[in-house]
Amino acid sequence: MSQPIPLDDFEFFRDDWNRIDHAADPLRVIDPQPVTSGTTGPSVVSTVRQLPAAWAQTPKRSAPRVQHTFGPPPGYVDEVWDQSDLDWAQIKALRIAATNAIAEQRTSNSTEDEEQALGRRVIAELVDRMIADEMRMGLQPDDAKAGKIRRAVFDALFGLGRLQPLIDSKWIENIELHGCDVVHIELKDGTMCDGPAVADSDEELIADLQFWASRSKEHPRPFSPATPEMNLPLGESARLAAFAWVTLRPMVTIRLHGMVDVDFDDLIAKGTLTPLAANFLGAVVRAGESIVVSGAQGAGKTTLCRALCAALPPSERIITFETDRELHLERMPNKHPRVFGIEARQGQGEFRPDGREAGKFEISEALIGSLRHNADRLLVGEVRGGEIMAMIQAMQGGRGSISTTHARSARDTYNKLVTCCLEVPGVSESYATRTIASAINYVAFIKKVNIAAKGERVRRVRRVTEIIAIELTADGVSFTDVFKDDGTGVGKANTVPPYVEDLVDAGFDYDGFVRERGLS
Repeated sequence: MSQPIPLDDFEFFRDDWNRIDHAADPLRVIDPQPVTSGTTGPSVVSTVRQLPAAWAQTPKRSAPRVQHTFGPPPGYVDEVWDQSDLDWAQIKALRIAATNAIAEQRTSNSTEDEEQALGRRVIAELVDRMIADEMRMGLQPDDAKAGKIRRAVFDALFGLGRLQPLIDSKWIENIELHGCDVVHIELKDGTMCDGPAVADSDEELIADLQFWASRSKEHPRPFSPATPEMNLPLGESARLAAFAWVTLRPMVTIRLHGMVDVDFDDLIAKGTLTPLAANFLGAVVRAGESIVVSGAQGAGKTTLCRALCAALPPSERIITFETDRELHLERMPNKHPRVFGIEARQGQGEFRPDGREAGKFEISEALIGSLRHNADRLLVGEVRGGEIMAMIQAMQGGRGSISTTHARSARDTYNKLVTCCLEVPGVSESYATRTIASAINYVAFIKKVNIAAKGERVRRVRRVTEIIAIELTADGVSFTDVFKDDGTGVGKANTVPPYVEDLVDAGFDYDGFVRERGLS
């Protein structure tokens, strides 16, 4: 497979790159206007240009979602784009040598930390030996490059290979791979960048994915022509989703979890919601009401769920049910000392005499078993389809529940969940509409908003724009717009919800709500 042409070969890249102040704050104010011939003066980031034909491995979007720049944005000093001087065949050879040396020296009861420490020593010895050989040949040692080689070999052994520097970056939010060498990176402010190749071939990328899946700490994931889709948690920092064999080239999306230990104060500081909306949502969960957080992919639903959970009393016993671990509440014992998570498990492809897939463990099974574990809260993670019945059972059986789902608006969330319910065999429309309306008390809708004052760089922020109450009445389903976007892009007080007395008892600032509504 041909390698991508270095960007330095193109005059337009060198011109733009030389105009960028690389020491500047990546979120500072810059001129968003396109670069024109003869432009001089302050740093300018150009709007997207079509990549040369030699780079066209897969179809590109017709237009960027926000702004597209080549290489790192101003101030981006990570080494993500600075790996061109590494010989990946050499890295692979060192990895194999290190693997053999570690296998000879490790003990049967070595911990993960001990094995990594051994790996660092072995890698350092191998690189030192390589440098000594180069010096005997008259080459000058390069300490900076040697450090990069050590890191690359360590990442190949214990991390995600060439992807690891991207995973470790504090600026990156999403990584999209279209094969081994077409890499699109979305930064936290919505800027799109092109990243470095992550493997020498698509076959090598697939082999890496299979290796990472096989060593999953929770349980190995199958990834093969018989199982062409894979979802893989990458610790508490990220989630990987992949397709192969059913696509022209392997397709991988990695979403990084930027905020794990988060509460409402953090979201208020980021402008995600107002202090009054945070106070209201905190009262909702403390009062034992059930709430669904909805929004598009990457809107911040999981982060908002973590903040909702942070508002729960530490004394409560919480059980979470997820198809893939994302909440990670058990990693915050200071906030949740009585929590444990249950994760669904994929089958092994073989079927038992009763027709069930061997090794498969579904959320519905976990929910039934959890009823014997003295739980105060049963939280079902993302609801995409079949999880709907588990969500309903959790909301009806516990003291309030929290779930997430994809939807286009707060009211559309109700319709989406009714549709999911109707996909379950034997469920009628009447049952679905009434059951969903009686199980869910509130919906909080969060979305990504692009903002930029005059002369500012476009930034992407998350905003809670709607909070509605759902009530089943004798006349049908009733919706109340408790918080509503008043045109500023953030939800403001709109209508007093039903049963507000219960929320006031749980700490809701009713007087503040009335004051804000009067000013809206």
